[in-house]
Amino acid sequence: ELTTYLKNRAIHIDIAGKYCSEIDFRIGDRSYKAIGFPNRTGGYELRNRWFKGSSTPKDISLIASMNGQSKLSVFEGFIDFLSALTISDHKFINATKESSFLVLNSVAFIAREIPLLRSFPDIKLFLDNDKAGRDAKLLLQNQAISFQDASTWYSRHKDVNEYLISSAMNLKKQEPIHPKPRNRLRR
Repeated sequence: ELTTYLKNRAIHIDIAGKYCSEIDFRIGDRSYKAIGFPNRTGGYELRNRWFKGSSTPKDISLIASMNGQSKLSVFEGFIDFLSALTISDHKFINATKESSFLVLNSVAFIAREIPLLRSFPDIKLFLDNDKAGRDAKLLLQNQAISFQDASTWYSRHKDVNEYLISSAMNLKKQEPIHPKPRNRLRR
């Protein structure tokens, strides 16, 4: 069921497996399973087909690069983060290669992460193409933090995952249809 959820979001299972875990949790007297993405203070962002939420404490997720601290890719949520790593377009590959990753888990957390953002000279923002994403970019501009707005790469879509799903559908449409050979029986 959880792998089906990822497939429906067009996210590569191996990429999700590198960063996520299967989490069992309860709400009231009911048990559930979800894809869990850890944050820096021990909580999880939780997703399945029917549920989008988090455990406490809610916080950002920071994945540091092994190659020092120069590139930072910033995402609103972990589904967009996993989507960007799944996309095989050269722009996305180059942007995320040797990058550290900041997954906000709520765009509202961007203001408190200004000191962290200031420590990176090369920032790419993969925020949603909505009011909250635009407001976050404006906040960073007002704080004199320079960044590249990667949302222009998926400007006709709400977010990175919507772009990935659309791209995957377009690829499926372009696949050649090979008729199945007929089973010809001889008498």
